[in-house]
Amino acid sequence: MSGRKNTLARALEDETKYTNGDNGAVELKTSGQLRLDNFTNLLKDTDPTMVKSAVRRMVDEMVKCSDEERGEYIHDIFILAFHKRATTKTSENIQISDGEGCKNIYYEYIIELYNYYPETIINLFRSGEPFIYGYWKDALNIWEKINKIDMDIKYKYDKYNNLINALRYAMLFQRSEDLQLINLTFGDMRGKTGDEFKEYLKINNSKVSGISISNVGKYCVREGTHFDKTAYWYLDINGEYRKESHVNYMIRTGLKQQVEGCVRGYPVNKSVPFGAKKVWRIDNTRLNIVLDVAETHFAGNTWSEIKIGHLPSLCYKRNTKGLINEKLKEKVMDGGGYDKTGNRFPDNSDRVKCRQNMEEHLISAKKINSSQIYPHNIISGTDPSSLEKMAMLAQWNSLIEFTHTNMERVKEQIVGDMADVERAISSGNILGCCDTSASMTWVGKYPERPYDIAVALTAFISQVSSDDWRDIAMSFSTTPSILDFKNMNVFERVEHLSRNSGGSTNYMALHKELIRVCILRSISQEELPVLLVLSDGHFDQQCSMYEYDYGYGYGQTRGNKTTQDNIVKLWTDVGYDAPPTVVYWNLAAGRSSVQTSSSMPGVQLLSGSSPSNFKYILYGEMAETVTTEVEIDGKMVTVKTKDINPWSTFRTAMEQPYFESIRDIIRESTEKDLVYYN
Repeated sequence: MSGRKNTLARALEDETKYTNGDNGAVELKTSGQLRLDNFTNLLKDTDPTMVKSAVRRMVDEMVKCSDEERGEYIHDIFILAFHKRATTKTSENIQISDGEGCKNIYYEYIIELYNYYPETIINLFRSGEPFIYGYWKDALNIWEKINKIDMDIKYKYDKYNNLINALRYAMLFQRSEDLQLINLTFGDMRGKTGDEFKEYLKINNSKVSGISISNVGKYCVREGTHFDKTAYWYLDINGEYRKESHVNYMIRTGLKQQVEGCVRGYPVNKSVPFGAKKVWRIDNTRLNIVLDVAETHFAGNTWSEIKIGHLPSLCYKRNTKGLINEKLKEKVMDGGGYDKTGNRFPDNSDRVKCRQNMEEHLISAKKINSSQIYPHNIISGTDPSSLEKMAMLAQWNSLIEFTHTNMERVKEQIVGDMADVERAISSGNILGCCDTSASMTWVGKYPERPYDIAVALTAFISQVSSDDWRDIAMSFSTTPSILDFKNMNVFERVEHLSRNSGGSTNYMALHKELIRVCILRSISQEELPVLLVLSDGHFDQQCSMYEYDYGYGYGQTRGNKTTQDNIVKLWTDVGYDAPPTVVYWNLAAGRSSVQTSSSMPGVQLLSGSSPSNFKYILYGEMAETVTTEVEIDGKMVTVKTKDINPWSTFRTAMEQPYFESIRDIIRESTEKDLVYYN
């Protein structure tokens, strides 16, 4: 009796692994690895409470691990934060940063992690290394979020003062380095006005091109601006906490006074002198002039002096209408009288010249920055004018070229590890599969809905894939569609994808249609592409029911089989060794469940808006083929598939070499659990 009872207990326990998604399909509550769940489900729009909970749960789980396991776990908790934040950057053709570019969840993640490892977080930010992966404005955003925490001022000061000082130190140290370099190059020119300094730089252009400074000057706050008011801090004056504006707080740290022939620190109860504020302003102006910051030209009405090819990708996108001198809500019609001037300030010669510079730059196909923008952001907007559409296409094509370059770099790296050039040459066979069901439009607003991101990424991968799979895609809603994008630009691809939008989320039907084509055309296992499934992951209930005869019969059985379990059964039942490698790319910020377990072979779990994660698809595609067994419905099914699974994909992301500077600081930490990583 007890044996039977134990068997039933185990069966009931097994049942608790499953849950149903919003549309009814069976999913797993967890992949079996909490770190992987967070890797997959933390997106840029994830609610802050979910982010904090994710960090807390990982720390709680980590401390229960054995000593051997704890080192890797604590490493992953830290590196996951920077993977989520990192943007794509290279230096001298070496990747120095890459990730998903999720700013807001990174700030919440770091502030929560500070509760457990304050000294390590302080050392990280004091070093300045985190700003390699994001930008210097991250310091201000974290600072501002700390000030928004509802907490007694004394307790907040005691808890966060050292972190605030670390952020201040990092910014001021880098600012000082940049100013010293400017002084060495141009001499101390504080006595000159901004215009005089600009004129000097024009004359000495060769010196300007040879100097490289950070962007910290762009984010050094001006008096009276937003961050001056929100990124304030406190002065402890005899136990009383006086709020001080950001600019004054930044300046104060470098002030000294002479008392009886001795140089001493500046008293906290004395106001920052006007002269110090003037020096702060002048130095910031010099930094921004050397950087040739676009915002300086916007404010100074010198739009015609903007170097289009030097504009950061987000600045270019956000200000396209201004750069082409067109009104925000009134389209410039071809032949309507404003073709040459634009309709925003048609009588302003500077703005007209800027428009002409933009048009010349685009026609000549010169460089446009695109590394830190996403496909759905590039093509957002309604009914663009001819010149605006040209500007969007230029940035889109630039991002394709940039992504191609990065993918080739990854191929070279993998080839170096496995010495198999042939596999690298034949890689990139990726078929975008876009979820165009109605549920994809229910969350968020255009252009940030899962639908908008999925459509843009599908159009994008159709231009990035290998020659064999370029210009092809599939979409699925109630019924699947096979799409041919040949000779289409991105706008036409998006329109083509949108024709079958709405309806249910019958992802299973996509596989049945693909099987139909494969059987009809005698497609071999080796010819199958990687399926990149871009979706919110809420598949229909029938995806967890197996229909005999893969769609042509009506017999159904219901059991605790996930969608992926049934995908394996569909393909193996018709004679294939395994389904194609499937990449479930999550676009739903509020999800906590996953499609499959961490060990499921031939599957990868990725997420987000950035094409930077495409490189992990290559790791899967170029892996060895292995024979293994998968448990489905209590039975073992033999499959022959790529030696890749969700956990190995996660490990690859965590172990990227460009996170080494973060690892170095973690290794030096002596805080409780971090000693296990040492």
